[in-house]
Amino acid sequence: MRYTLKNWTALNRYCEDGNLSIDNNATERAIRGVAVGRNNWTFFGSDQGGKTAAVLRSSTASCQRVGVEPFAWFKDVLSRIASHPINRIAELLPHNWASAQP
Repeated sequence: MRYTLKNWTALNRYCEDGNLSIDNNATERAIRGVAVGRNNWTFFGSDQGGKTAAVLRSSTASCQRVGVEPFAWFKDVLSRIASHPINRIAELLPHNWASAQP
């Protein structure tokens, strides 16, 4: 009862709008990887190691957001980037790479 009374306004809002989700499980699943790893990421050994990990995690999250398998994307981009024209580098970003795949 205490929980219900404490969250009465939110519960009423949920009942008024059928588009609202009753829980936040999707959000919790989305941040689980970050939450689980944060203790492991406390120490990287150097500032550069932390920056590298941030870039890799950001790239992986971008791939996941657009439904691209991160390892396949990394492998393809790393094999092509040296010969790819600099003025077309945006083609290699995960959201553009996904649309170019067969």
